[in-house]
Amino acid sequence: MVKRAHSTHLRTRPLGGNRRRGNHGGKRNSAGQYGWTDEPYETTMQRALAAAERAVELETRDSDAHYVPGVVAWTYGQLLQAEEFFQQCLRLTRSYPPARAFLGLVRGRLGFPADTAVHCERAFALRPREPLRAVWHHFNAVASLALGDSRAALEHVQRDIAANPAYAQHYMTGAAAAQSLGESAQARAWVAVLRERSVFSSLASIRLRFGRTYAPAAMGQSEQLIGLLRDAGMPER
Repeated sequence: MVKRAHSTHLRTRPLGGNRRRGNHGGKRNSAGQYGWTDEPYETTMQRALAAAERAVELETRDSDAHYVPGVVAWTYGQLLQAEEFFQQCLRLTRSYPPARAFLGLVRGRLGFPADTAVHCERAFALRPREPLRAVWHHFNAVASLALGDSRAALEHVQRDIAANPAYAQHYMTGAAAAQSLGESAQARAWVAVLRERSVFSSLASIRLRFGRTYAPAAMGQSEQLIGLLRDAGMPER
């Protein structure tokens, strides 16, 4: 059963610094991305990014303080800014698997999807029992879809679901991959899960949360995702 998705990718084990400050922007990011607030999405995300950036100003040498705004910037579609936050996090703490995996995702969205697997492999090697591993499998699924390997994307999604069946984005990428492979029944089943049990219940909602970028490669990937989900029965609104 899929519950309303939780922000597992922000649940990292703190490595130092002011944990409350570092996580304040992350909590707002989760509220906006997963629809846990009645506040307009734009307002929530702007406040999340401002809170995360304040944490960086206060804790410039704290790797956590750079990781959280990286996640917020990625969510908000500011990919170059997210890349810099994750790189700075890794400059401060080289063995920071969540930042390593997220850097791979961002590189993929910037047009280098082959980089995603390299970074995620390093993250898995550093922390093979990390609870976030489900999200890292999802990053590999997104990259595989961008590379045109829908079968590999589907296999990653199946690993995702085995590791954390409550993470809604698995089903979104999985539905797109299944539709691309002509497995329409599976694609429609996962679309139904998204519509019934997540905030990703329409193409408009998905565009709001995943189409907010001007990076050409990311825009193309988002349109590919939207097109496949539309074919799998996801409504416009």
